[in-house]
Amino acid sequence: MRIAFFSYEYPPETGGGGIGTYLAQMVYYLPRHEHVPVVFCATAKKEAFWENEYVYRLPASSWGDFNKELPNHFRKIHEQNKFDIVEATDFRAGGIEIRYQFPMLPFVVRAHTANYLIDIFLFEKLTGVPRIRFIIGALRRFCLPSFPTPPNENAYLIEKEIIEQCTSLLSPSKALGNMYIKIGWTKEYEYVPFFYEPKQDLLNLLPKKDKNGEINIVFYGRLEIRKGVLEIAKAIPILLKKHPLLKFHFYGQPANSPKHGYNMVQYLERKLSKCLSNVFFNGAFQSTNLVEVLSQGDVFIFPSRFDSFGIACCEAMAAGKAVIGSRSGGMAEIIEDGLSGLLVDPNNAEQIVDKISLLVNNQSMIANMGENGRKRILNEYSAAKTIPLMINTYNKAIEKNNTSPFINSKRVETSYL
Repeated sequence: MRIAFFSYEYPPETGGGGIGTYLAQMVYYLPRHEHVPVVFCATAKKEAFWENEYVYRLPASSWGDFNKELPNHFRKIHEQNKFDIVEATDFRAGGIEIRYQFPMLPFVVRAHTANYLIDIFLFEKLTGVPRIRFIIGALRRFCLPSFPTPPNENAYLIEKEIIEQCTSLLSPSKALGNMYIKIGWTKEYEYVPFFYEPKQDLLNLLPKKDKNGEINIVFYGRLEIRKGVLEIAKAIPILLKKHPLLKFHFYGQPANSPKHGYNMVQYLERKLSKCLSNVFFNGAFQSTNLVEVLSQGDVFIFPSRFDSFGIACCEAMAAGKAVIGSRSGGMAEIIEDGLSGLLVDPNNAEQIVDKISLLVNNQSMIANMGENGRKRILNEYSAAKTIPLMINTYNKAIEKNNTSPFINSKRVETSYL
């Protein structure tokens, strides 16, 4: 099968987040299962070029720019060698113009978490003391307070459109698929989990045998509100009073913080000023340094408010680390609570304290959960098990498109995100 994938993001030039990581796996493993992927992605260069036989980069400075430029580049390659099916992204409606200009092509959308949902989980409603401070600050400037408002769906209609008009929606978790049903963006979806194939150097990591009472907790990912870093920060002073030998290591690019003018690292350093001998902010890291990062830790923590799947948890579980993840989103489907990891409710620092204390007081659980987590990833999320499910879903989408092709030519009147 010949499959086209559309994404502004693709490592290393235009990012290595969740979408880029997923597509890099597609490029590596689909040819080994006798399928041909072609990823259309972006470059800052002025001319389009083939990065390799499976990756085509076209000039674009944003997701919206990528959407506008994509059809002309896609058309030339599609005319030379026809694609059987194309896969777009829900996030910023990556590839939606192909749906309009090539209506006869089977068009699946892979759910990664639309920008609309991300902004919902990032939204902070002001209550209590922060609300009072906001009002006082506005009055001091002799103006009425204008409180933050939740995201307005009308600003994200192009994302809604790509989901409503696709041949099939593929979701890596039931949690994300059900979220789209809940907000009314779809009536059905196909559950096809991502696969994760760990490299051997990650599998070679072994639990530390002699901890000397010191346990290292690692977080890596974008340092933002949605990833649960504020809840970790609330838990740290409480944990250090109980367990003073704990060490916390943060890796990731800082995003905005709750305080204007401070990025998340600056904000957390102020909040944790009395704990900095036990807390380390190590900055952004490359995926090539993942083994080095995980080798430092005994426990990986990722209490995200919502994640569509949880690749980071898969990586840490494959490395044999005890993992503390979130009940919200796909992680709760990967981690068997109490067996291959531990789960906490989102926005709950108290549970983080309880789960880390549980591991500190029962250190044999760290190795046992690490071993169980590694087995789960290898057994349940291999490419050999998941790619046939994905191809079967593609075949159903092709059959569905043949019997009921896309005929709606309307365009959403909205600016590109």
